Formats: sequence, C-alpha cells, structure tokens
Amino acid sequence: MISALGSFTSRIDLLDGPAVGEVWGIQSWRAYKIEPGDRKLKWVSDPAIEFYLPTLQYFAELPFRILSATHVAYAGETGYRGRRYDVVFATWRAFAPNSKYDQYQVWISRDSGLMEIVHYTRREGAPSFAAGTMFYEDFRPVASILIPFKQTVTATRPEQSRHPLDENFFHQLRLQSARLLEKEPESLYPVPTIVNVDRIRELHRWFHGDFRLKLEDGQELTVSRRYRANLSDLAGRL
Repeated sequence: MISALGSFTSRIDLLDGPAVGEVWGIQSWRAYKIEPGDRKLKWVSDPAIEFYLPTLQYFAELPFRILSATHVAYAGETGYRGRRYDVVFATWRAFAPNSKYDQYQVWISRDSGLMEIVHYTRREGAPSFAAGTMFYEDFRPVASILIPFKQTVTATRPEQSRHPLDENFFHQLRLQSARLLEKEPESLYPVPTIVNVDRIRELHRWFHGDFRLKLEDGQELTVSRRYRANLSDLAGRL
C-alpha cells in the first residue's frame, strides 16, 4: 500500500485472492480500479475500495491525525490485562455525539508512553454509528518513527475483547515492511485534478515542499509535484 500522508489518496496491488492482479485506489476520496492485463484506469463505485482503503490509511496515521482534534479531555486512568493506561477522549467541534464527527478514546500506556489501544465510535458520513477497538502492537522504528506492524480490530470495547486477539478479531493487518518515501510517487495521482482557485478555502505547506488544499466543501487535496510551481505563485497572493 502506498499513501499520501494526511490525505485520502492511496493505492494497493492485490497479490492474492479472487481479485489478484488488480490495483485498487482512491484519489481524493474517488475510487478507481485497474484490471490485470488492461492497465487502464476505471473510476468505480465500489463499497470495498471506498471503505477499506480510507480506513486502513486513517488508522495507520491515527497517532498523527488525532492531533487535529478540536475537543480533547482527560478521561481518567484504567487498567487492562495487568497494564495501566491514561485515557484521553478526542473528537471535533463538540463533545456531544453528533452525526458529523467520529469520537475516540485513546488509551496511552504508562509503561511505553505509546497509543496502544483506541476505542472508536464512527459517526461521520454513516447512517448509524459503528463502534470497535483498535489494538496497536509490534512497534518498530521506521525513519525514527515508531510504526505498529500489527493492528487488530475487534467489534467490542477493549475490556470486552477476547484473547488471544489473533483468534478473536474482526480485522487484522500485519505489515511485512514499511518505509517513508521522500517524495510521493506519481502513481498516487493517475488522473490530474482540476481545481477552480475560487473554491480554495485554505492552503497549507506540506511535506517536502508540497501543498495541501482545503476546498469550500471541506474536500482536501494534495498537490502533486508537477503543479507545485504554479501553486507557489498562488500562495504568495493568498
């Protein structure tokens, strides 16, 4: 899986299973598929791509994305399987439950200082809420950043999750390797996105000299390298 940090742009190459050889991707939330042997991109409405790719990317980046939460509160200390945790509640815009923003209980280990457990309630864009727990394990350093190589989801609260997790999970992701690229590959942006500059609400400098755009409808885009010079001129006028 390759993804653009902080965005909802990613792609995966399927190496086994019934869809082996296919490429699944999302570019700024829009799903596409490339069939084996065809190599021609097709925009699709595919619930699997539209759910799994953004979800995988979001939870992998959650330790960084959660920093943008506008409402944060200390929820106390708790114990779990012989370890002590500080629990922090995080959400956006309002503490009260609402249909626009997800809510998270972040469990930070007092031993490691790491975010090891997250209980989430998904509400954003969903007709009804869904809840579950993500367990982060097997942290390894990648370019001085600790990455959890094992991520396990259960459909219950942490204290209700059955162990061993390897036999009682809803979803589980195991990384074989991970690395941070100095530049985003062009393959992440197979189709150029045309943006009306009048729709740009916010403009932020991003990693490696790139920019992040936030449009008036809330959509966020990463500007690829080929358009960076033009956007630098625009940034000087905003």
